[in-house]
Amino acid sequence: MRSPRRRERATRRVGATSRRSRRGRARSAAGEWDEAAAHLGVALDVETTSIALRRLLVDVEKRRGRYASAVAHLKKLLWFGVDVEAQRDLAWLLATAPEDAARDGKAALDLARALVERGPEDPRALDVLAAAQAEARRFKAAVETAERARARAEAAGDRDLARAIEARIARYSDGAPWRDPPPAK
Repeated sequence: MRSPRRRERATRRVGATSRRSRRGRARSAAGEWDEAAAHLGVALDVETTSIALRRLLVDVEKRRGRYASAVAHLKKLLWFGVDVEAQRDLAWLLATAPEDAARDGKAALDLARALVERGPEDPRALDVLAAAQAEARRFKAAVETAERARARAEAAGDRDLARAIEARIARYSDGAPWRDPPPAK
């Protein structure tokens, strides 16, 4: 049984973590990325399994241009279990990050192939696979896969995704991988 003193310290730690979490969310909502990252990082030191906080920190790190950190946090999310959204985000980031150190074409391909195995008709999964293929310098395959993704997006009525994929097809056809734009300063 815990002593009253240990319970009190634990209660204070949880309260402080909760405040850090709230501050991190508020700073994120205000676009104060550095402050948000600091608060969320401290909160995650205690709430290590908080999926919502970790997802928010991934978004904050991408907005700060800290792609390698975002990759590390996405990998931690996958460690908690198979999460298709986290897997898709990780594969996309590994294939398209503007920061060289964050990209890994082989890992992106492995993740993207697993996504397509689970949803062979999913235009987003096909789009991620095409980006990973382009990062691995398999441009012909990237164009073919992206064309399938565009067709699936159009069939699903997702015109925005179809237009975005069209822009990527042009890059792949030119022998260049897709790069997400860096965050605005």
